[in-house]
Amino acid sequence: MIAKHVQWIILMKLKIVTCRFPVDENIQRNCDFVLRQMPAAKRRRTDVVHFSQTCLFGYSGAEFSLFKEFDWELLDRCTR
Repeated sequence: MIAKHVQWIILMKLKIVTCRFPVDENIQRNCDFVLRQMPAAKRRRTDVVHFSQTCLFGYSGAEFSLFKEFDWELLDRCTR
């Protein structure tokens, strides 16, 4: 008996969106932006949502000068 090989090619589309907003030193406000944009992306049937690398707390030296008074507990809560 001769084995017949069937090759299946499955093409899948991955929908990726990049979300932008005015990032500043206010962790809670930045978190609120993220939390509003995630459901909006879901409604648009997005598979992956991309945010900037420091979207929750901004850039050291630009949005804040020192980590001395940084609110690590709030950042931790916003990432859960």
